[in-house]
Amino acid sequence: MRVIVSILVLLSATASCIRSIVVEETTIWNPDTSVRQKCGISGYTMFYGGLSLIVFFFAIALLKFFLGDRLPPFLSFLTLLPDLPEMIHPETIISACLAGLFINASTTYLYYATLKFSTSETFMAVRAFQPVLTYLLEVIAALYYAAMRPQLDTQDYIYGGIIILGSLLILIIPSKGSYTHQSKDFITD
Repeated sequence: MRVIVSILVLLSATASCIRSIVVEETTIWNPDTSVRQKCGISGYTMFYGGLSLIVFFFAIALLKFFLGDRLPPFLSFLTLLPDLPEMIHPETIISACLAGLFINASTTYLYYATLKFSTSETFMAVRAFQPVLTYLLEVIAALYYAAMRPQLDTQDYIYGGIIILGSLLILIIPSKGSYTHQSKDFITD
């Protein structure tokens, strides 16, 4: 199960990088892009990217539904992807909508607002605490729905602590080199 989760996290990180690249490429053509405009570009990208993934997973789920046990051996990896009942599970749909509306929207806005007003070290330290926020929201949700309780072990806490500690060290330890402000005009050349 951890392999599946690791693959999904990797795909999520890749999609997040693609979204950031699209926003930054758009910003290069118009350097006066506001935080609100960047959020709009990001939302547009996320909508079409998410919609294409939903269509893809529904197609796979329908294929698995119609083939059933007659799935050819070379398609056995499809058993790792969601089934049709999992795709139309009401609690999952509601949770995804709430997460997108509250967590993703707020973190996207904070992402671009932070990039505009802070250094990269400060931004990375703040960004490292996003898993902590997610964990706290999952614990709060678990008060209402016990099946959503996060199942973390000691190793997960140690890894999370190392990531947060590393980000804090980047923030606390000053850099030894001197920083000179350089214009970003060289990007457009």
